Amino acid sequence: MIRGLIRWHKWLSWLLSFFLIFFALSGILLNHRHTLSGIDISRGLLLPSYHYKNWNHGSMIGSVARDSLSHWVYGYSGIWLTDHLAQHFVDFNKGLPNATDQRSIRALARAPQGSLFALTPYHLYRYTYKGWEKQAIAVKKDDALLTDVVFKGDSMLVLSRSALLLSLPPYKEFSLVPLQAPEGYKPEASLFRTLWMLHSGTLFGSVGIFVVNIIGLLLLILIVTGLLITLYRIMVRRNKDKKIRNNALLKKWNTSLQWHNWVGKSFFILLLLITLTGMFLRPPLLIPIARTKVPTIPGTALHSDNPWKDKLRKLRYDSIAGEWLLSTSEGFFSLRHWNQSPQRITASPPVSVMGVNVWEQESDGSWIVGSFSGIYRWNRSSQESIDYITQKPIKAVQGGMPSFENAICGFSNHFTQGPLIVDYNKGASFIDSNCPIPSMPDELRPGRISLWQVALEAHTGRLFIPHMMGSMLYIFVVGLLILIVFLSGYIVYKKRYVKKSPKKSKKNTK
Repeated sequence: MIRGLIRWHKWLSWLLSFFLIFFALSGILLNHRHTLSGIDISRGLLLPSYHYKNWNHGSMIGSVARDSLSHWVYGYSGIWLTDHLAQHFVDFNKGLPNATDQRSIRALARAPQGSLFALTPYHLYRYTYKGWEKQAIAVKKDDALLTDVVFKGDSMLVLSRSALLLSLPPYKEFSLVPLQAPEGYKPEASLFRTLWMLHSGTLFGSVGIFVVNIIGLLLLILIVTGLLITLYRIMVRRNKDKKIRNNALLKKWNTSLQWHNWVGKSFFILLLLITLTGMFLRPPLLIPIARTKVPTIPGTALHSDNPWKDKLRKLRYDSIAGEWLLSTSEGFFSLRHWNQSPQRITASPPVSVMGVNVWEQESDGSWIVGSFSGIYRWNRSSQESIDYITQKPIKAVQGGMPSFENAICGFSNHFTQGPLIVDYNKGASFIDSNCPIPSMPDELRPGRISLWQVALEAHTGRLFIPHMMGSMLYIFVVGLLILIVFLSGYIVYKKRYVKKSPKKSKKNTK
């Protein structure tokens, strides 16, 4: 049995070493997004599926009208000025950072008097005759990621993932708008989010992140020492066959084995925990826990006096109903005044766990809602939703693997050809299939990608398996094999290297 476990442990470890190294390194990098936000690499170094083509990968997510003949389009590639036919594009990024993550435009809004504002995850920018200039905005560190900016009259509202801020002309100062807890609020979080924060270490703040980083380094030590053990073993056997005794080589082999055993047995539980929590963050293990709620744990980052901490995504004003609408990680909510408790909207179109990407109101009061779960026309008054592309009523889907057939990341209704839909993978296309696809500036291809995003793609497997279904199963399959490696290694260690106590030995001899 032990020999069989040793073989499983050795050969599976060799097979998984490449993936384990990427898991460890990318996991460490993912905990330092702000530090890495200024570092890019060329998409040309990655698989062709990562290259910019036809405004894919979120390079265009929306538009704002400049006048009847020109519009600004924006997205992860920055801001571009184009004509009403989307045929010619002019760079409009002067003053914005060059780094992709820092130039990633999440929202673009125009004040009634004409001032143009752009929002990235980190800063708010205002366009002046000099170009884009950073606008000071008071946001606590916990609320650092900004998500949306909208205007109602001359009031500018900026949304972060945890707070809402209001500014009035000349838009130099911001005040916090207190958001009431929704009716029936309980200090709960999704089990998915709890496991995700436990996996990354953010559940316990900077201490937790430090511990997870250490686990990543320990995993690298296990990989390196494991490879050295096998290589030294081969060299020792060759010397033995030649009747050569190399004490220095034996010492290196023994040192590697001691380090490998010590790290493996000392941090066995933590290694299992980091593997299991990671497996539950992707299908199929994600499916049964996706809608499960658990109480927030006191003393952790999830437990907060702010009922909206890290839940806010987008904000809109329904001019027909006279209500504010909030898109959150918990669903849609509505309220008429900020001093009221937001009411949950139950009849809403499907939205991916990644959140809403498109949310535009049409002249008849209906809403265009798009996410990685598709794009829909939502009639709030009749509580009905239809597929925007097929014009057919949607069918409720209970459980099962998610579908990314129409992974919608952008939309525009400003062009002469009609509505423009942007799929994250396929790129931009007009609803009228006879209209030519909008051209993409040559200087954008193949594009750049932030190092942090590359780390995320590597960590989830999409970097190696571009097919969506394959990448979703990658975490489960590789995670299962890693568990076998850890368990087999621990059993071998206990059987071969842990000496039994004298009392137990006497009992066994009787």
